[in-house]
Amino acid sequence: MLPTEILANILQHVPQQPRLSTCALVSRSWHTAAVTATKKLAAWLHKQALVDSLGIYLKRHGSKLNVLSMNG
Repeated sequence: MLPTEILANILQHVPQQPRLSTCALVSRSWHTAAVTATKKLAAWLHKQALVDSLGIYLKRHGSKLNVLSMNG
């Protein structure tokens, strides 16, 4: 098992959507690394469900973000 910092460095090269959806579901350590690797969150909001999901995500991990870009 890789240390979180190394795995996060690797996951920074994975596009945001699969990093936060697929990669984060592998295990708890991958989830932590995926969130750690996400310093910039770009969200395109088209439906209320996405807005709700974003709200949940920000409550859990918002303190780790440096930039939030929203288009919609």
